[in-house]
Amino acid sequence: MAGKSKQPKPRRPSRIGYEDRNPTLSVRVPQSVKDEFYELAKKSGKDINDFFQDLIENLIKVTEKEKQKIYHDGYYAATLVYCISYKCSECGKIIIINTPEAKKAIKQLVIESEWAKDNCPEALEQTP
Repeated sequence: MAGKSKQPKPRRPSRIGYEDRNPTLSVRVPQSVKDEFYELAKKSGKDINDFFQDLIENLIKVTEKEKQKIYHDGYYAATLVYCISYKCSECGKIIIINTPEAKKAIKQLVIESEWAKDNCPEALEQTP
C-alpha cells in the first residue's frame, strides 16, 4: 500500500489575519553579521523579533530627521541666495520679503526708479 500523503493543516482565520497584518521579512546575510545581530539582540534583553523591529523603527526615525535637516539646510541656503531681505532698522534682524504686498511695493519702487540691468543695450543707446 502506497504511503498516504499528509495534507497540511488548514490555517485558522485568526492566523490568516495575523499573517496578513504581520508579513514575514527574510534576508540573507554573512554568518558574521548574523552572529553580531544575535549578540546585540541578546545584550538588549529583547528577542530577535522585537530587537529587529526596534532597529528598523529607529532607522526610519533617523532617516526622517536626516531628510528634514537636508531640506532645512537646502531651503536656508536657497533663501540666502534667492530671497530679497534687509535688516530691520530697529532691531537689526533680517527680514525676508515674502508677502505679496511687500513684493508689489518693491516692484513698484524698481519701476519708479527706472532700474535697468547692467550693460543693457537699450539703456546704453539712450545715453547721451
